[in-house]
Amino acid sequence: MDRQTIYVTPKMSHHTKTLSERPNGYVGYCDCCARYNVSFNNSLFIFSNIEFAGFKKLLTERIGLNPFFTTHGKEVIAQTPMKNYYLVFSEAEIQQLLDMMIEASLIVETNQILMQTDCRSEDDN
Repeated sequence: MDRQTIYVTPKMSHHTKTLSERPNGYVGYCDCCARYNVSFNNSLFIFSNIEFAGFKKLLTERIGLNPFFTTHGKEVIAQTPMKNYYLVFSEAEIQQLLDMMIEASLIVETNQILMQTDCRSEDDN
């Protein structure tokens, strides 16, 4: 899963490293702009560290998620800050999205600990 995607915009290149991946999405992180890319089904969310943590908390604690049964299997609705724009999920989709975000968070935290350990080792030399 050590995949890296490079997005080129007129002003800069983005080196997004995939942290977690499932058949219907992925979570990646771009070091140059410090943003998480959370792609799920037909949506792409681009979050700062704080926004990523907030969205993960929203899903974990089900903040603002309400029952909404549809004929195509969606059971939960979340209102967005945009007028008349909602996100709809099945319970299984919420869990899949949350699993990817938790896995990505654990990888980032582990990398941060390893970097701190490496820095301390270099200071000891």
